[in-house]
Amino acid sequence: NDRAERAEAMLVSTIPESPGEFKKFVDILSQVGIRRGSGGTNNDRAITEFKYRYNERLSKEAGNAMVFYSVDTADRKDTEVLVDELNAAKLETVDLSKNEVAKQHVRWIAGGGGALDNERMFQVQFPEKPGSLRRFLEVVGEKYNMSLFHYRFTGEMVGNVLVGVRPLKEEQAAEFMQDLQTNLGWFAEDVTGDPACKLI
Repeated sequence: NDRAERAEAMLVSTIPESPGEFKKFVDILSQVGIRRGSGGTNNDRAITEFKYRYNERLSKEAGNAMVFYSVDTADRKDTEVLVDELNAAKLETVDLSKNEVAKQHVRWIAGGGGALDNERMFQVQFPEKPGSLRRFLEVVGEKYNMSLFHYRFTGEMVGNVLVGVRPLKEEQAAEFMQDLQTNLGWFAEDVTGDPACKLI
């Protein structure tokens, strides 16, 4: 069974908190052979979840952001090789796979400490296929500033991704959603008023 000894790596990478850096982060993941979805063969590496949340304190103190993500790897040795490859690509990365506190708690609550001023939250329907995230960032990256991004692989043809954008006023929300519809053909819903968004 190819999947019997597979491992889930829980990683955290530090990236500069500035426009375009999130796309560079995604490009590096692609360069080291990570794709979206579940790993199909023993040599596959696949993102199963990742989350980014703007953190004002971290940004002001160090000018950095932290991205938490999970990768389906061939085995524990492949996880170690992957972390070495990411660091060699100048992506400062720490392996939290064996940290029980991180696995049980931090992965679920890592965030920025609450809703931000002039921030809108959107649930975006993402096609579960290679290249979707890069296409999204190409359309959104130059025009909008993302303050939150959460993706988790579901195995469905289309997955829901939660995206935070700021500064974005209520009257600009329709323009953001229209941009996704026009340029990508994707549906987005403004969920800023949902009570759950106040907890992020």
